[in-house]
Amino acid sequence: MIMPTRNHLLSSILALSGLISACKSPSDDAPILESDIERVIQQTLDNMVFVKGGSFIMGDLGKLESNSEGSQFLAHWSSDKDDDFLHRVTLDSFSLN
Repeated sequence: MIMPTRNHLLSSILALSGLISACKSPSDDAPILESDIERVIQQTLDNMVFVKGGSFIMGDLGKLESNSEGSQFLAHWSSDKDDDFLHRVTLDSFSLN
């Protein structure tokens, strides 16, 4: 499972707080408190949604065709050379906000 740690979130929030503090108006001199940072980290973690990993089939399904015996099959045809035949894709579990 890929999930940001508290240290990753803290680093990101500290970097953003520096950018935000640079944009403050001169009348707003209140410092960013560690308790504010912890609150934002906890809110971020609480709002994350877990997505269970798994496998699925991805690619061009093709066109349904019939052979001479009447059996149907998917014929791969595409004008886009970036299309790919059906293939299995596997994703690890992850969390996102």
